Amino acid sequence: MSDVTNKAVLFLVEGDTDELSLGEIIKKYLAPKKEFFQVIGTDITSAYDIKPDNIIDEINSQIHDKLDEIKLFESDVLAVIHLVDMDGAYVTKDFIKEMKPCSKWIYQDFAIIGDSIEKVVSRNKHKIENLNRLLVTKLVGKFYTIPYKVFYFSCNLEHVLHNNPNVDDRDKRDKAEEFADKYCDDVEGFVKFISQSDFSVAGSWQETWDFIKERNNSLKRYTNFGLFFKEGVMG
Repeated sequence: MSDVTNKAVLFLVEGDTDELSLGEIIKKYLAPKKEFFQVIGTDITSAYDIKPDNIIDEINSQIHDKLDEIKLFESDVLAVIHLVDMDGAYVTKDFIKEMKPCSKWIYQDFAIIGDSIEKVVSRNKHKIENLNRLLVTKLVGKFYTIPYKVFYFSCNLEHVLHNNPNVDDRDKRDKAEEFADKYCDDVEGFVKFISQSDFSVAGSWQETWDFIKERNNSLKRYTNFGLFFKEGVMG
């Protein structure tokens, strides 16, 4: 048996800047609830070797790698929270524009601009299939005992936090540090920002996912992560 008193909340995030932006804020939010934050960094929905038939196995493997690392059992985990970037995944082909040369895809409210329309279509199809598998997943872990829920940033984390979906990779860390510094000692201000802004999608968890799938909403600045703070760990 583990001697852990508090329960861990594991976060699956897409990159280092997600943890840098949100980690300290979420740790402070959870601390009074006697819950603590651990992060697993992985961009799993777009990886081409990850498909609907193996995505849960991959998540479970990463969960147990983390549990082994921090010497916890599944029974010590309150929930797994998965934060994903939408990347305009649900838009139809008419929202995808081709431009050559284009070394990096550009995200706008009404278009994804890339060097190949078919590449974007293929990526979106793959990502949608993986997301749809995650959306019906309620429990994860080796013994399928850990509650699981996925929340989104649209069209990506930087879009929601900085109102810029195309932050240069070289600037992401500085932006993340600025954001963390702004809210690290103002958790209440962050919760208000993420839950009550114009981009905060209201409704039930299912309703917020139905909304982001409509037309070009997965390109616009939206998030349903506020539900995590408004309705408890599982939203």
